[in-house]
Amino acid sequence: MHIEITGFAGTLRADLKALRGIAHICDPVLCAGQTSCCACYEVVVSDAEQSAAVGWLGDAMRFASRLRHSEVFEESSDGETVLAADENGLCAFAYRSKGAVWCSLHAAALKRGYDPVRVKPFSCYLWPLALSEDDIPVLAVQDGAFDFPCNRRRRGKGLHAGIEDIIRRCFGEPSLEQIRLAL
Repeated sequence: MHIEITGFAGTLRADLKALRGIAHICDPVLCAGQTSCCACYEVVVSDAEQSAAVGWLGDAMRFASRLRHSEVFEESSDGETVLAADENGLCAFAYRSKGAVWCSLHAAALKRGYDPVRVKPFSCYLWPLALSEDDIPVLAVQDGAFDFPCNRRRRGKGLHAGIEDIIRRCFGEPSLEQIRLAL
């Protein structure tokens, strides 16, 4: 079942069954020794997201020193700008600590007291959710999200707290409230 919601991100549809069917806890330690979401997806970035990331490079380098010697963007086969990845598919902004993969942009934002949603590419912060490319985008669960230990299938009438937090930060409290009422 889909509902239309409106907010500061415009109009979109929410796949209620998919959204209430996932529990998410972002804890990179859960992925230690396993594949991370930071190594599995090609992340297309807008001009504004590129500018934001470049503006945070100095801070991000404190966590991911390899950024000094790496390209952070590259062109995809479709001609779009994407986050660069190393030979193992790991995002240029990712770094390892205590066996886990962390995001240097996220860490830099937190260190300076900023909300990471203002610093990271939107699709990274939105994960494990995703927006379709339809005329009216559909908010649903990213393909392959259940392959990661930070996500699990759930049954319930409402949203998991981790999913609520993502929706609130990415789309605002009014959009989250519209989804809650529909559920």
